[in-house]
Amino acid sequence: MSWELDQDPRGALPDSFDVSDPSEWEAFVAAFRDSAVVTLLLLFDSRHCNGALASFHGPKAPATMRLAVKHARRRIRQLRHEDAGMPSAADELSGAEAEDVLALMASARERVRQSKKTNSRPSFRNAQTAMRVGILGGANEQEGEADLALEGSVRECLEGLRQCDPQFALAGEHCVWISKGSNSSKGVGIKLFDRLSHVSDAKGTGRVLQKYCERPYLINRRKFDLRLWVLVTDWSPLTVWVYDDCMARFCADAFDLGDVSGRTRHLTNVCVNR
Repeated sequence: MSWELDQDPRGALPDSFDVSDPSEWEAFVAAFRDSAVVTLLLLFDSRHCNGALASFHGPKAPATMRLAVKHARRRIRQLRHEDAGMPSAADELSGAEAEDVLALMASARERVRQSKKTNSRPSFRNAQTAMRVGILGGANEQEGEADLALEGSVRECLEGLRQCDPQFALAGEHCVWISKGSNSSKGVGIKLFDRLSHVSDAKGTGRVLQKYCERPYLINRRKFDLRLWVLVTDWSPLTVWVYDDCMARFCADAFDLGDVSGRTRHLTNVCVNR
């Protein structure tokens, strides 16, 4: 009997990088920027669906969205092995461009948060009307039509990524990653971050940087994990003994991606939550 599964583990496990290796650091930076683009596209698409496109208003919004679409299309070609040769550095998202993507994400989320606090939201009859009054910068009908085409491009990219990116199912509306020490315990040294500048000191260290799961299973709005004890006594045939009792550990506070510094919202370690 074969115990092997023909399945890409990246579809179930978040990308992880040991940044003590310089090449791993570069791979992490590229993956972080890829995830920022996917996050922005998801955020834009969800705001379109719930009528809150006004959250994307701003002088840089149109250019940044088109940049994100361009980057996503290049990423899809890479995943489909359609690129001839290696992509050039000019095709990669620069640090400044990535910061523009993150800034637009933060601005959009803050506008939505403020509108929820004041219980107000812009009302438009349809997306075309919204575009023509300048939600994404379209100052006239021609520019508005271009913005409408942008919507279709965003959805096209999301569908392409959904089909060929094994990490797509792990994406959410926040570009949150987690930093862990390689030889720590009890939650020591673990932190969440959503900006590269927050982990610039990790390069060349023994830390592991990993994409954070933004949509975990929750019980009563709280993260949890299960500790199970098993004993493997043979490989052929595979024999595994499972201890009947297990231990569930819960976060003390409700899960909230808007508070990445709240350790008791994200870490289930007993030492953190006692």
